Amino acid sequence: MAKQLRINIYLILILIGIPFLISVTLSSFAVGEEALPKKFALLIGINEYSGKNFTRLDGCKNDMELMYGLLTGRFEFKSQDVKMLLDKDATHSKIEGAIKDLAAKVQKGDIVYIHYSGHGSRTCDLNGDESEETGLDSTWVSYGSRGEVPSESTARSCASIVASHKQSLSQSRIEASVNIDDYDVLDDEINQWLMQLGEKTDGVILVSDSCHSGTVTRGAEALATRGAPHDLRAHPLGAMTIAKGTPNWLSISASRDDERAREYNPNEKKYGMFTWFWAQSLTEVGPHDTWNNVFKNTSAKIAAVGYEIQHPQIEGTKDRHVFGGYIQNPPKTFTVTRITKGKVWINAGSLLGVTKGSVFRKHEPSIPAEKLPKIEIKDTESLASSGETKNGEFKIGDLVVLESWMPDSQPMKVMIKADLESDQALVDALKKMTSTLPAFEITGASDFQNSQLILRIIHPKKEASGKYIYAKEGDSLPQTFPDAKPECWVLTPAEQLYDGQESLIATMSDKGIQNLRDNLEKLARARNFISLSSSPGQESPLDFRINVYRETKAGELKTCGKDKNSIAIKNKCWIHEKMVSGSDLNQLDNAFNGPRLLTFTVENKSNKEYFLYLVNMTPRGQVLPFFPKADMSIEYGKIKAWETRNITEVTLLIEEDREYVRLIAALKPLDIHLIHQEAYRTRSASAQGSRGELNALEVLLVQKAGIKTRGADAGPIASSDWTTSQAIFNVKK
Repeated sequence: MAKQLRINIYLILILIGIPFLISVTLSSFAVGEEALPKKFALLIGINEYSGKNFTRLDGCKNDMELMYGLLTGRFEFKSQDVKMLLDKDATHSKIEGAIKDLAAKVQKGDIVYIHYSGHGSRTCDLNGDESEETGLDSTWVSYGSRGEVPSESTARSCASIVASHKQSLSQSRIEASVNIDDYDVLDDEINQWLMQLGEKTDGVILVSDSCHSGTVTRGAEALATRGAPHDLRAHPLGAMTIAKGTPNWLSISASRDDERAREYNPNEKKYGMFTWFWAQSLTEVGPHDTWNNVFKNTSAKIAAVGYEIQHPQIEGTKDRHVFGGYIQNPPKTFTVTRITKGKVWINAGSLLGVTKGSVFRKHEPSIPAEKLPKIEIKDTESLASSGETKNGEFKIGDLVVLESWMPDSQPMKVMIKADLESDQALVDALKKMTSTLPAFEITGASDFQNSQLILRIIHPKKEASGKYIYAKEGDSLPQTFPDAKPECWVLTPAEQLYDGQESLIATMSDKGIQNLRDNLEKLARARNFISLSSSPGQESPLDFRINVYRETKAGELKTCGKDKNSIAIKNKCWIHEKMVSGSDLNQLDNAFNGPRLLTFTVENKSNKEYFLYLVNMTPRGQVLPFFPKADMSIEYGKIKAWETRNITEVTLLIEEDREYVRLIAALKPLDIHLIHQEAYRTRSASAQGSRGELNALEVLLVQKAGIKTRGADAGPIASSDWTTSQAIFNVKK
């Protein structure tokens, strides 16, 4: 097509008599083509391991399938330039060979994306490049590694290994007979490979969805963490010389060295938690976004689902534009990709938030919406959805736009089980309690796959120091002692304490069960509101800005409260510190030492009027609507078209470890205070007047508050009827 276009231009120029421009025009096309970088990817996913003592993983190959579809679709990588190494093909030597092949063919400016999903681990540091505190190198556990590895209990210590082997080991393998495929991929090797790639191009991105410590779970089907036991052998390349130089690449890992990277089940299919939200963040980027933007969004999304004990890490060239900036803004329309047996498929799926029951309309702006054919979604995959047609037909290549969205209003699925068969009566008591909570639904006793929460009864004991006793290092839960008192632990599907909150450990007394009930209600309410989102693909018409004020000492400012940079409240003075807006709102690095005072401004950039509502949330259960106030009119928060409104009626003091502020804007007025049980009961008791029944958005908010879930449908909600934005603040006391 480009060749034909050049020929047509050539003919036109001859016809209009400007032959001297021909060479200029043709050369500009050639330069444009050459300027576009080539894009290469290496995707490594290992579910099944041949070595001993490895937990089977389920989501790693799914990660690669997801990333392959995203890279070749949204980011236009050519399929022949994306290499995948899965399971038995992901040996140490094949990984090394694939990366060296990349280094041989990439040119200056090219993009190289490498993504590893599998077990991570550690081995003894033999060249002294790691901190003395750990004395361990990080590794990828490749397929075939550790065919015969002694257990940690019988292996020598790293100190003795370093002492006996440090002098004899070199960059070459210590013996010709050593099979490198029997050893993990060392972080020093990876560093060397990245250095070689970085000498060719500055567009190298490495993502590792693994961790460095294994977990032994009680449940055989528990969602796995991506870590294996340490390999306490002398690695053949352990004493290699480390190349010096400033890193010219970006490296991203799913968790800190002392944390565990988890698998995740967003849509009846397992993925790496980090990879899922990383891919989701990538769908939202535009040409001006940096890798740091993607990383921050990913971290915030992981925190929003309540898993506070996994903190992704980033190093290197994080301020470079995503894939060099050679990308388009997120699409507002989607494409019909295939039609099979009455089903119409589109290139938008659950990764974008598409849900069953959502409705897409054919995109033809010149035709009235009610006359256009529609697709009602019946099934979703990560990157695609299928549905039935209404009011007409579609053909491959047709564009569609989201008309109405069916929000996820299903209750949280909770599994209840005990370590001891003798605790069946306690299990029954927990089931009875949980059945009274509309926000929860009980699953089978071993249904880790479909559970979002686990209530597990164990019988732990503590040491004199107050720490729980574990049978061995790496166990997910304390050891159960039949003679100890029972406790109920609220866990993730990977059997880790939910959100790291010790308040979610309850004694199995009447008072303990009641406290557990209260905490579960708070947990569901906070989690639902923190993870609330607008309909997929929506671009907010409102600019939400938050001004942050710090407290000053008495007398610091004699004119406090008399200018726009300070506020005087109850004998305290607050000085303006910063303004947070746009993509910076939902970032975990909005961190402050000590309490802060917030004020709010909203700019309406559309020709429609909206009604504004503000809600404050904390992970520990507070969900407080604070604007409009309860005694204000339900329409008090109106903002007119093109208006900028400074919400001077309220301020918010934040002082918890983490607090969230959510803006909800709707075309129709809402009773935001319905999310409180008493307000809901009062409203439900009255069947009089226009405010008797709840509208679809109010039903959704009531469901998210955990007041009414089962048997109630919130949608579908017109995608243009509302929007929401959220800000995160971390406060150190």
